[in-house]
Amino acid sequence: MSAQPIKKKRYEGLIQFQDPLRQVMVCLQAALEERFTTGAQLDFLKLRDSSEASHFLLTSDGSTVGEMAGGLESRHLLMRVEQLGRELPSWLTPELDNKIAAWIDSTDPLTAQYFYQVLAHAVSGSESFCLKQVSAWGAATETWTASNILKPDWLGCERHELLGKFTSEATPLFRKIEKQRLATDGCSVALLLEGPTDLAWKDLPAEALARLAKADRHLIAVNFISTPERRLQIAYITPMRLPLKDLQASTLKGFLLLRDIKETAKLSKSVLAS
Repeated sequence: MSAQPIKKKRYEGLIQFQDPLRQVMVCLQAALEERFTTGAQLDFLKLRDSSEASHFLLTSDGSTVGEMAGGLESRHLLMRVEQLGRELPSWLTPELDNKIAAWIDSTDPLTAQYFYQVLAHAVSGSESFCLKQVSAWGAATETWTASNILKPDWLGCERHELLGKFTSEATPLFRKIEKQRLATDGCSVALLLEGPTDLAWKDLPAEALARLAKADRHLIAVNFISTPERRLQIAYITPMRLPLKDLQASTLKGFLLLRDIKETAKLSKSVLAS
């Protein structure tokens, strides 16, 4: 008797995303097994999905997410992923149970890869979540604390000016910028700003969108950490080899709002906060 061919597993609930975002999300879903769920598998998510290209995804710190009898728990990571078209993102009221809100052009390889790295780091066994680690994979990094931007030899004058303008517009979101970090992996340049903030979470989305979501900026990630001293991390990512004229003429490909990805009060348990 001949062996039956293995039936290929289908990954429903991701068809709305275009390659390359769908490709990396399928890889993540396959790697995480039952730790990754879409509206095709869970009614809780299906009811949240909308015809306005807003899709909800759910993963966790390692346990299964198939049953939601007790509602959202601290281990859960709820995401809203919206396809980014010609319009800049908007957020009238923060959704307090979402830990990630992402507006993404799913055709952009750099944005898709960065989103993959964010999610992979979020569900890893590490005790904390930091945008520094997301940009550090395979990258050469330089850190400084001075108020002016470091200018390494490989960073051209034009790109240096773009990063300087971004820093000046992001500065009012911080009480003070304590750390600045520049990372490149040969494909992208990432500027990371970090420090305490006086903004509350309910006010951050509107402020961040108004100051940072400019049409010619490729990819931005904002990470809010609700420690007793509220902290903020902001990453600005641009393609490494894109000529300046193309970089200035490009449109916004992605904007990520992240909130309390890991629970800071129970680091030893390495769980995700609600």
